[in-house]
Amino acid sequence: MINLLLRLKEVIALGSLLVLYLIPGNSSNLSAESSRWHKLAEEGHSHAPPYMSAMFFDSQDGVAITPVSIKKTADSGQSWSTLGGDDDDNLFLDTMAFQNKQTGLILGKKDQTPIILKTTNKGENWRKMQPNKESLAKLHKGFTKFFDSCFDDKGGMWAVGENEIMRIETLDNGWNISNILKTDSPLFSVACAGNEEVWAVGEKNEILHYSNNNWERKIIANNSFFTKIKITGKDLWLLGGLPSQGFVLRSQDNGQTWEDKSPENSNTLFDLYLKEKQGWLVGAGGAIYHTADNGNSWSRENSSTESDLINIFFLDARHGWITGDKSTVLKYEN
Repeated sequence: MINLLLRLKEVIALGSLLVLYLIPGNSSNLSAESSRWHKLAEEGHSHAPPYMSAMFFDSQDGVAITPVSIKKTADSGQSWSTLGGDDDDNLFLDTMAFQNKQTGLILGKKDQTPIILKTTNKGENWRKMQPNKESLAKLHKGFTKFFDSCFDDKGGMWAVGENEIMRIETLDNGWNISNILKTDSPLFSVACAGNEEVWAVGEKNEILHYSNNNWERKIIANNSFFTKIKITGKDLWLLGGLPSQGFVLRSQDNGQTWEDKSPENSNTLFDLYLKEKQGWLVGAGGAIYHTADNGNSWSRENSSTESDLINIFFLDARHGWITGDKSTVLKYEN
């Protein structure tokens, strides 16, 4: 996914879509301080697979996925054992999401067919869910790639990928698609809000909003591509990249207007975590930023890696992890 996102060229806003306006913010880049992130793991060679997503159940036990395997740790992320996938050349894993600490789904493909794996015991075991044939027929012709997923408040999973967003329901050992919207370009990120609201973003500056059983398309005309959409409290956040820099946008009016909260001189940004005004932002080249004022300003942290950092997970205020390219794992030390 990283290489694909970094290779995206400038895109042109579609005139038929609603154009949103940016409100300049007072973003600043404060001087770097001693890093609170300690590197636990990183492979030295460039072909080491990235950790695309990670979930920790307590301070020691966690599960993560690479594009080719499921990994588990029992020592807070210092070492990882393989649960499955490494010996299957036809299996590719794309995204993982947990509904609670017991139940989670992994989406991917096998032999160019979408698959879903499910766990109900904190990732110890994963079983393949059989798709409803009618659901497979609904997918875009040639669909082979998921990019992101989340659970809504009714237990359904929303997933985005190549030219569509869909709601997936799992029952017993099977799965079916209960809602699907085809798009003209790939969607890279999805966020589930309460009240059955869903947000998704992708390649062509496109923002999709699902509310009251209707889809609305919007666009931000700034020649950018989006890597992530996040919901923190009542705020919406957009992360991504321009041709020469990364950006962070915040909306406090449900996506009607956006404020520029980008750190200075940043590269493409991939994930954000915020709670009670404290937060973290990660991106390409090992970049880590910290905020203490709900993202109004960001300070650059010293980083122990130059690998692209993709995913942030916090168990609580004292335990956090960042994962990324070259099987990199960083742990928060407060």
